[in-house]
Amino acid sequence: MKNSITLAVTAFLLGCFPVRLTARGIQPDPTLADLQAALDLDRRGECREALQKYQALLSNASINLNLQLHAYVLQQMADADNGLGDYAKGEEKAREALRLLAGANERNTRTFAAAEGVLADALAGEGNYPGAKKVAEQAVSLGKETFGARAPRFGLLLTTLANTLGAQGEHRRSLKLYRQAVGIMQKAGEGNRIELGAAYLNLAGAYIAKGNAKKALELVASARATWKQVLPSNNSFTVYALSVEMLGYKKLKAYREAEALIPEMLEVGISKLGPSHPDRVELLEIAASVYVAQKKYGLAAPLLKQGVELSKRLFRPGNPLSRILLANYSYVLAELGQTEEASRVRAESEVLLAFPEREQVPGVQ
Repeated sequence: MKNSITLAVTAFLLGCFPVRLTARGIQPDPTLADLQAALDLDRRGECREALQKYQALLSNASINLNLQLHAYVLQQMADADNGLGDYAKGEEKAREALRLLAGANERNTRTFAAAEGVLADALAGEGNYPGAKKVAEQAVSLGKETFGARAPRFGLLLTTLANTLGAQGEHRRSLKLYRQAVGIMQKAGEGNRIELGAAYLNLAGAYIAKGNAKKALELVASARATWKQVLPSNNSFTVYALSVEMLGYKKLKAYREAEALIPEMLEVGISKLGPSHPDRVELLEIAASVYVAQKKYGLAAPLLKQGVELSKRLFRPGNPLSRILLANYSYVLAELGQTEEASRVRAESEVLLAFPEREQVPGVQ
């Protein structure tokens, strides 16, 4: 059975983390109170509610008259779209923000670097990892110059780049960047507890990829403990902690513990993300992999079938996770003796190889 793209499930953790209202060119204004309220929703993972507030802000004259602030709101809307799994809209809004900033000669700004990071997240969510990597590299370079190497937002840009590297198998470099991001967040103070928890969990995913499950489980516990200080127990990030924890137990062959987490993870995935969120495809694949590891093919098959059907609705042809799901589903069907259906599904996965991931020229277009 093929390996899943295990780090993809943590991308949501970056999709809702805002830049503070300190970007150059943003002047005090009463509407900033409304913007801060939207940002606070974002930080708690309440992207749908935040998106509604951002949309209302765009109708405000003072927002539209300040080009950088307008671009900033668009960038945050793109973040929220990414958090909701609507990566196409996230890409569209991030590119619009970048176009506005470029047209105003605001390329060398914090807002531009942040918008590039959001665009990279969107491209990665669409499965365009080469394009995401290029944009993320640009964002990190500009972010180091504009935010500074110790700023929390720079840590988030490092994590965006680490996500794309890990998805392409560059685990050594991604692990180094995740560690760097944790170090930044640990020094960032009490106001960045949510971000620190995310950094711990991202690093846990990297250790899973490197085969160090014990360290990964320790980091999941650290993430949970950190979030407990500032978030309710039923926060939106719980599902990602559960998925990484499950992968850790699976690596340790602690199948009973891993299997016990499946019902909660799938239930929370629906209640917090929604039934059509792309990350649910990954959650279904992870749950199925636990059953496959125990040769419980009858329990794995329905999950893989559901994942395949969902991926067909949500992903473009050639998405790496779609190919993995089809290959794994074919394997399980063969093990169940359904050879004809297994052959059909295998052929479908091979057809997808003819559709490489979409790659656009990164940056402003």
